[in-house]
Amino acid sequence: MASKGALRAGLSWAEFWSSTPYQTSAVVGAWSENRKLERNLTMTAAYMTARLGMVNPKKFPKLKDFLREDDHKKPVEQTSEQFATAFLTWAVKHGLKENEDSPDP
Repeated sequence: MASKGALRAGLSWAEFWSSTPYQTSAVVGAWSENRKLERNLTMTAAYMTARLGMVNPKKFPKLKDFLREDDHKKPVEQTSEQFATAFLTWAVKHGLKENEDSPDP
């Protein structure tokens, strides 16, 4: 659920609903990247602490085994027609109706 990730990233409900999907994705992506960096820093500190206290450091796993590179799925590429179909399907499912007063593009 997009709103859950946005709220975890620090967006308020008002900011979430006034943001475009691109803006929300950018905020959540930056937050996720920051979390990955924080985790890697913590794991590096833990690794160094354990490594320094070991009697036989040759048997300890390498630091790179603890660090994460990129564990997120890449976004799916969509054509504008695929997006429109998906959006209209979602709108119908949620009972939204087209605004009859809006001009045709």
